[in-house]
Amino acid sequence: MVRGIKSSIKNMARRFGLEIKINDIKSRDDLRLVHFLNLFDIRLVLDVGANIGQFAESLFEEGYNGRVVSFEALPEAHAELSRAAEKFGSRWTVAPRMALSDRAGEASFHVTATDTASSLFRPSDSFVSVSPQGQHVQTIKVPTARLDDMVEDLDLNGPGLFLKLDVQGGEPMVLSGAPKVLAASTGLMTEFSLVSLYEDQPPSRDVLETIYAADFEVWDVFRGYRNPNTHRLNQVDLICFKNIVIDGPSKESR
Repeated sequence: MVRGIKSSIKNMARRFGLEIKINDIKSRDDLRLVHFLNLFDIRLVLDVGANIGQFAESLFEEGYNGRVVSFEALPEAHAELSRAAEKFGSRWTVAPRMALSDRAGEASFHVTATDTASSLFRPSDSFVSVSPQGQHVQTIKVPTARLDDMVEDLDLNGPGLFLKLDVQGGEPMVLSGAPKVLAASTGLMTEFSLVSLYEDQPPSRDVLETIYAADFEVWDVFRGYRNPNTHRLNQVDLICFKNIVIDGPSKESR
């Protein structure tokens, strides 16, 4: 009887273009991610490509109790990110403004109409043609650094480390500059391109090779950007953890 009522409600909602889902860990990526972080006793999240702090704020809102260190290259986004982190005190640290890469120095950074698509790589014409918000608007110079070189300066040592990457095609470069961090990390979340959206973007297979070489296994896949014309899935987020023994289920999974 109850199942029939639920089915009727869903069917009625679909007539109006709506989809009703149960609000729980099975249907929400954010709840599932925090569950994983608790399950693996993650104490420090490195938020690379933080923009204005949406990712970290979501973690805290859904019950993550550890620390976050965020990295962002865009000046305006970095300033807003720093303001967002202030209310969390020592739980949320913002690193000096930089783009993490495979070398220290300076690089051209391509700013787009929506800053969440900005990258060390220029958006491709095919990407912009279907997503005008990815239009290139200016190029700025930003400092670059290797993540491994930042570990001591930012006190990133210790157990329970999780690395999150959202750098619009630059993931292979960040990973290339972070072998020590990868070796020390328990978990990894990285944007993974199924289709190249940027000019001269390194091949995504480099990301997979690095993940498996570092003994990570894929635990989940979150859907990301989809081509609005063809509806082909262009990007996903891979959630990975190393194959370690877990004492038991976390509180959220009981």
